[in-house]
This record gives sequence, structure tokens and C-alpha cells, in this order.
Amino acid sequence: MILMEKWLLRFLLAMSVFAVVVLSAASVSANEGGDNTAGIFERYAGASVKIRVVDEASGAKSVIGTGFFVNGDGYLVTNYHVISAWVHDPEKYRVEFVDRDKNSHRLQVLNIDVVNDLAVAQVEQPVNEYLRFSDGKSLQGTRVYSFGFPHDYAITIVEGTYNGLLEHAFYKKIHFTGSLNPGMSGGPAVNAAGEVVGVNVATSGNQVSFLVPVEYARRLYDATVAEGYQPPGSFVQLVAQQLKVHQQAYVADKLFATQQTVDMGNYQVPTTPAHFFNCWGSSSDDNDGPSRQTDHQCSTEDYLFISNSHVVGSAYIHHIFLESLELNDYQFSHLYGSQFSHTPGGLRGDADEVTGFRCQSDALAHNGLQFKTAFCLRRYRKMVGLYDAVFKLAMLGDSQRGMASELVLSGVTFDTAVETSRRYVELFAWKK
Repeated sequence: MILMEKWLLRFLLAMSVFAVVVLSAASVSANEGGDNTAGIFERYAGASVKIRVVDEASGAKSVIGTGFFVNGDGYLVTNYHVISAWVHDPEKYRVEFVDRDKNSHRLQVLNIDVVNDLAVAQVEQPVNEYLRFSDGKSLQGTRVYSFGFPHDYAITIVEGTYNGLLEHAFYKKIHFTGSLNPGMSGGPAVNAAGEVVGVNVATSGNQVSFLVPVEYARRLYDATVAEGYQPPGSFVQLVAQQLKVHQQAYVADKLFATQQTVDMGNYQVPTTPAHFFNCWGSSSDDNDGPSRQTDHQCSTEDYLFISNSHVVGSAYIHHIFLESLELNDYQFSHLYGSQFSHTPGGLRGDADEVTGFRCQSDALAHNGLQFKTAFCLRRYRKMVGLYDAVFKLAMLGDSQRGMASELVLSGVTFDTAVETSRRYVELFAWKK
């Protein structure tokens, strides 16, 4: 019995040693080029480069970002917003990349996709290190590795996970659980095989970051290298052209197509203009006050970066139902009027990019309701044919209750603004 116990002890000891050896060998194998972060960095970091937009007058950098080569002929992909200053003022800036030896080389911008925040550029000399686009779909939880130059530091790798596409968004973005930082914009996010699955584009902090899906980068690259392609004479006008095509799909063909409504007070009002809107509501619970207010608003989480001072693509609606509890008719009229006249918020644009708003007031009757309306536009100075639009309305005929509403659109044509406002009005009715 004692001999059997000794034999068993020796056997267990031998198996333990064997297990340690096997695990150690596996660990060494992984560290020598497996799919760990160090191995990924060693194999693929060289394809990413620092991109600088340089002010010609001072010779100093104005913008820092990242790009990555996608073939041996020197074609690279980055974000549109990284090179947007050059797009809007090519005489003032130049675009260049910095190689491993810290030498600068001028880049020629060839193509842009402002809707998906992408650009393709080329350097004159051939390159040895470049990345391939992924052809497959990633599963949620897949390990992803992002490269870039955060805050103008050296090349950095960020390990994170792929978490699918954002919900409630018209512009498709990948939710990347990893810490992207300024300077990493335009860098590649690769899988364990070194294939690009997305392009770094934005972050909300706390390891909530976003990537442009690789299919958009591949599409822009394919169009750029297609036979007969020529860069546009004006990239600003290409931005305008892309926005016009986009707003047709985003606004003209989508908003209020489902005709969804919600009851507020004694009115029926439009809600959820499209599936990519989020809606919220609130109401004052203090019945001891002089009036009661109920709010309903829906907005997109989308936007398109045009320049540092100009962002378009947002849209929202806001309804306010007011009811007097203690106010006399004059006091309520003053309170109600203030809701109709306030300036719309959330629209960005400097004076050199947009004009001031010009408004036209009117009175309308529809579905047995009487409205006071204001239709306001401001024109884009550089991108001909595009506007920001604000349409306001207020119900008339009740001295103690009222509904004020506002529709805000950005980056749309005049015809789209008019037609969308018309569809908006048609959804207002008395509560059934």
C-alpha cells in the first residue's frame, strides 16, 4: 500500500512538471510571434505614419493625425477631418507625412468622403510596409488593435474589442472599446491577422471610441485607383456635391416617412422622424406654479465634420406644450410667445462659412388647427446650394394653452427644407 502511494505521488509530480513545460512552451511560442499585442505591434506598426497639416507661412504644424498605407505605390488612408484645413484653404496649408527617420514628405490628397470622414492620399515614392483591408465581418468581442500617434507622441498600439455598429445612427460607426486619443484619428484598427477592420475616427472617453467600418475605406480607395479617375479641381465643391447627395437620402427620403405621432395635451404631434432618431420627454410636476410645461424632443446623434468651426448633418424636433394654471391671458401670451421666438441652438458655423438667418413669417390652417409659422434659412457661403433651416410653429386660438414646435435641419437644399417642413406640418392634429 505504501509502495502504491509512492508510485502515485511520483506520477502526479511527473505530470505537474509536464504541464508546466507545455504551458511554458506555449507562452514562449506566443511571445515569439503569436497574436499577442507585442507581436501585432512588431508586425504591423510600420504601415502607420504620422500626418501633419503645416501652415505654409509659419512652417509649423497646425494639425496632427495618423494615416496608413494600403499598397506599395504609396497610397494611404486617413480621416477627412485630419486634412480638412487644407481642403478649405489649400493655398495656406500643405499636407505631409513623417517617416520613421523623422523625415517629412509631401502628400497629394486624391479623394475624400466627407460623409464617412475618410480621405485617400499618395506619396511619390514606393513603400515596403502596408496593410490589407479585411473582407470578413468581425464578431462582437473580437480583439482589435488600433494604431496612432496620440498627442503627437510616438506610434502607439491600443488593444480593445469590436462591439458592433452603433444603434440610432444613420452614419455607420463601429463601437470600439479602447482608448483613442487626439492624434490617432485616421489610424488603422486591425484584427489579429493584421487586416484593417476600421479606421479610428472619434472617442467619447472612458474607453468608448468609434471606428469607420472598413468597407467605406475600401470603396473610396477602389474609386481612387480606378482607371480614369482624376482628383477634383476644387475639393470644397466636392464636399458640397457629396452633401447634396447625402441629404437626399438622409432627410428628403427618410424624415417623417413613417408618420409617427404622439399625444401632447390636446394635440397630436410628430415624433421619431426616422429610426436613427432618439426621443426624450419631460414635464414639470410642480402644480403649485403659475404654469405647467411638457417637452418632447427627438434628435440624431449624427453629425458631419466640415471644418473646425462648421459641423452639419444634425437634425432635431422640439415640442413644448404650455398650460396656464394661474396666469391671466396677457401673462400667458407673453410666456407662450417667448417659446416661439428663441434662437435655435446646436448649429455651428463662422461668419465666413454661413450667412445670418433670414426668416419669413406666415399663418397657416391645417387639420382644423391655426398656426403662426416662421421659416428661417442661412446660406453656406462656400458650398453653393446648401442651407441650414429652422421651421417654427405655434398653435393659435387658446388663451390658456398652447403648443410651440421647432424643426431644425442642417446641410440641406432649399427644396428639401421646404418639403420636409410641409410634411412636418401635416402631422399636427387635434388629439383623437
